[in-house]
Amino acid sequence: MSIDKITEVAVSLYAIAHSQITHIIDFIDKICKKDFEEHIEFDKAKRNKIGLEFMFFFLHITHRMAIRMLKEETAWELKEEQKKIFMNHTMSSLIEDLEYKRKEFEIALELMLNERQLEYTKYKEFPMKDEGLKDTLLWEFGKHISEAAGYPMNIRLIMGACEEAFTFIDAINWKEWFNKFKK
Repeated sequence: MSIDKITEVAVSLYAIAHSQITHIIDFIDKICKKDFEEHIEFDKAKRNKIGLEFMFFFLHITHRMAIRMLKEETAWELKEEQKKIFMNHTMSSLIEDLEYKRKEFEIALELMLNERQLEYTKYKEFPMKDEGLKDTLLWEFGKHISEAAGYPMNIRLIMGACEEAFTFIDAINWKEWFNKFKK
């Protein structure tokens, strides 16, 4: 598979996901304002935590979809390219150019990403008919979002994050994106 084609799709899918970060953060912030009298609007650190959790989730779900729809080798190449884009973008967005801090942050970020990817592999994506969301990928994502927001295990935040994630996943035409590899 052409690395140019993989890079093109990886960059485009990453841009789609990244464009949704502010929407997701604002949606979670809105729930918090409604449910918690003491809630103060998210500061930059909390916004970044929620944004990172969303991107960890997105990278994982993209790889799952790619494994289903592409040759395995191409799916792994896409995953690696998206990871590289994520790492470069996140590093340039979140840290000053102090080299010693940058390297420490890069290592920590990669560990967090790998940990979340490994954790998410344990869960099915969606519940079966007549099942709840508990123990699904969406549920675990929601738990991480509620924790990043500062309200661990809050059911309204978990459900809100699940709903937003599902809507986002459903809106992407995965076949159309992955068919670009067949051209």
